[in-house]
Amino acid sequence: MAKEKLLFKTRQLTRLGASLLGAVALLSSSVVFAQVKIGSNPTTVNSNAVLDIESANKGVLFPRVSLTSTDNASPLTGHIAGMQVYNTASGTDVDPGIYYNDGTKWVRAGAETEKVFVFGSGAPTGGCTTGTMYVDTLEESATEGNTWSCVGGSWVDYQPKPSNAATTPFYLRNSRVDAKGDKASQIYRTGNVGFGYATVPRAPVHAEGNILASRNNNTHAGLHNGTNLYNGVVNYYNRNSRTAYIAVQNSTNAPNIYLSKRLASAGDVYIRFNLTSNGNTGEAGSISRGGGYTVAYNTSSDQRLKENIKSTRYGIADLMKIEVRDYNYIADKKTIVTGFLAQQLYTVFPNAVTVGGKDATENPWSVDYGKVTPLLVKAIQDQQAEIEKLKQQNKVLTEQVDKVASMSARIEEMQTQMSQLITTSKSSEVVVSK
Repeated sequence: MAKEKLLFKTRQLTRLGASLLGAVALLSSSVVFAQVKIGSNPTTVNSNAVLDIESANKGVLFPRVSLTSTDNASPLTGHIAGMQVYNTASGTDVDPGIYYNDGTKWVRAGAETEKVFVFGSGAPTGGCTTGTMYVDTLEESATEGNTWSCVGGSWVDYQPKPSNAATTPFYLRNSRVDAKGDKASQIYRTGNVGFGYATVPRAPVHAEGNILASRNNNTHAGLHNGTNLYNGVVNYYNRNSRTAYIAVQNSTNAPNIYLSKRLASAGDVYIRFNLTSNGNTGEAGSISRGGGYTVAYNTSSDQRLKENIKSTRYGIADLMKIEVRDYNYIADKKTIVTGFLAQQLYTVFPNAVTVGGKDATENPWSVDYGKVTPLLVKAIQDQQAEIEKLKQQNKVLTEQVDKVASMSARIEEMQTQMSQLITTSKSSEVVVSK
């Protein structure tokens, strides 16, 4: 009896075109009727379908809900694979349309297709499908290389705003209208290209903000150590360690970096080094033009930036402890160099030495020969002070010698006079005796 009632209800729902929800509920309540047909030809059911809906002039109306994002299951209590709805809202990453749930997120059904590119001879004519791009490839054509976009079934190319047609830039956009507001990318009629809201590009390539060529956490192509066989530049940035550098490889004897100024006066800076300490940023040094064809390497030494100023304890005695050696580098056995040994210099004057790591090829100890200059100056000062002291002593000795010489001359004069007196006295004695 219950079976007959179910059969009657099923037939009745089929005739009335009951909703999809009722059909599903019916199927779930009976295992006898494995297939259900709704709509036209109710007795003809596709053998592979659990639910067969047929109509020549009607469709299926899905539940209309408001989604907030593809990751948020709301208004459902959770993600359910196979659930299908029509979204009516615009959210973070959702727009009106049919969505199905894959068990972890909502997925847009019937998403936009890829743009179709058509290559033709001459300018396009006739109707078109929105989203199609057309390129004129005919060499003899006056529009060779031009590109058209299909908007609203018609071919359009770029048209500047009539109000300022001579200055309006080209905006990368699938429309003939002005992008308005901030433009992310622009190509001007002068040939200048601007990126990142460059209002008026002032050079062939003008970018507002940083330009980054990243090889994050990858090899730097051997450009940083000169081991690569080709020339090039890599701007390396590691997002994890937040480190960056520029590596330039050149296989010729041409400069890797060339800095030039059309008009430069003495003191004009070519490279400036800034450091940040305790939240304050200041100049630590620079490379600037000197007089004539010279370059000045400048290190910050302003007295106003210093404190605890006192005489150094270093002097000529320390200078005499520094070993000056002749040597060659292992990588260049033919070239003899005169210089210091970093480790030995560190024991005497560590201020001029940068301590390296375990690997001498990757992180060697190094010497800043310029930092030895203050020690040389102090040693010369000590030496000059010693010279002045010796000069003073020599002056005293010279004066004493002069006095002795004067006394010696006086004694000799007195001796001469005595000799003359003695001779005269003897002559008088001879006359008297006669």
